[in-house]
Amino acid sequence: MRRIIRQTLWIILPALMAALLSGCFAREEITFVSESNTYSVEGLTALGSAVGKPSFAGDPVADAVELRQTALTALRRDPATTALADLLTDTFPPEVRSVPYYAELAKVDNRDAWIVIEVWGPSEGRLDNSRIWAFDKDTGDVIVSTVF
Repeated sequence: MRRIIRQTLWIILPALMAALLSGCFAREEITFVSESNTYSVEGLTALGSAVGKPSFAGDPVADAVELRQTALTALRRDPATTALADLLTDTFPPEVRSVPYYAELAKVDNRDAWIVIEVWGPSEGRLDNSRIWAFDKDTGDVIVSTVF
């Protein structure tokens, strides 16, 4: 009987540890929404406030480069968001102190737009500020950028 219990533990324990550790280290990458929503420039602040902050909010800014790369890689996995990942890569230098955590394809003031919400922070600080961007989907021009 003890032998059966011991063997069962040897099977269950590694699986349980793997599940616990993956939960501890799991980080959401980026949320993408494509529901044909329409916003005004002024209404974007309300969107930013409605979207919950990511699990990495409050992390050191020093982690931003790695977290940002993870988010951009996640965007590149979906053909619908590859263009957005390219836009963010081309628009911002790789060593920026911000990490996108929410993206949406929507209309902003009747223009097709990529909406991106990111957390950012000062050098040597923490990722504890939020900013929302709206980029024209066709040209990549900034429609609005605001801190909230």
